[in-house]
Amino acid sequence: MRLTSLYFLAFLILGTPIFPLAAASPAVAEEIEIKIHDMAFTPKKLLAHVGDKVKWINEDFVNHTATGKNNEWSVILLANGAGNVTLTEPGHIDYYCKYHPTMTGQIDVAP
Repeated sequence: MRLTSLYFLAFLILGTPIFPLAAASPAVAEEIEIKIHDMAFTPKKLLAHVGDKVKWINEDFVNHTATGKNNEWSVILLANGAGNVTLTEPGHIDYYCKYHPTMTGQIDVAP
């Protein structure tokens, strides 16, 4: 029996058309920006996904870092510069600036 005949038979029995499900599209990674202005990360808390790229943009006149508290990564951010990291694992990440430890942020990384 041909496949189209099976679809027609299913339509007759169920009263609704049946079509094969299309394969799910893979998620597209995003680039998420965190600005540094007046000695603070904005936004301070962020939800991202594995594969997303987080880009820090330093709008201050001094250097900063974005450093994972568990040494997941450390990005040096020169004054009026930028840097980024690609998130590779799900979980919660607390980060801070090595030069200004009161500057903190959080990223929750979903699968």
